[in-house]
Amino acid sequence: KRGCFQTLKIRRIVLYLYIETLKQRLDAINQLRVDRAVVAQGPAFQQVYSLLPVLLHHHYPQMPGYLEGKVPHGVCIFTPDESQQAWLDDLVEKGGRPIDPTVEGELPITGVYSMGSTSSIGQSQTSDLDIWVCHQSWLDNEERNRLQQKCLLLEKWAASLGVEVSF
Repeated sequence: KRGCFQTLKIRRIVLYLYIETLKQRLDAINQLRVDRAVVAQGPAFQQVYSLLPVLLHHHYPQMPGYLEGKVPHGVCIFTPDESQQAWLDDLVEKGGRPIDPTVEGELPITGVYSMGSTSSIGQSQTSDLDIWVCHQSWLDNEERNRLQQKCLLLEKWAASLGVEVSF
């Protein structure tokens, strides 16, 4: 019995490592697709695409998409990359209030996904961005409405840069 138990335990470990390897490979392929999609677009598209997660993660008056009052913000497991952090640091240097690098507690936004033609063969210079903002089920109607208002403001901001975004 002990030998069978050890064999099962080893198989579980091997399977776990195999699944982790596959997940890493999938993440690498996805990142390559995103990199190719962004490089093929202009600077305005690149800026909007890069900043959307930051603008949904933080909510400050000096940022596009800001509206008064309590607005759900904070994306689960999100950490700004170097260029996003540089943009945040630049906001503070220009006189904005310091931005808290960590958002505490259970965050209301569970994911931000680019859908549609982004990084597909159908993407072109005139492609728009279709963004899904997935949120926790515990957001009430008022919170969902406020998040939707923030997204509408982000659409207007992107449009002012010549980039069409739909949330």
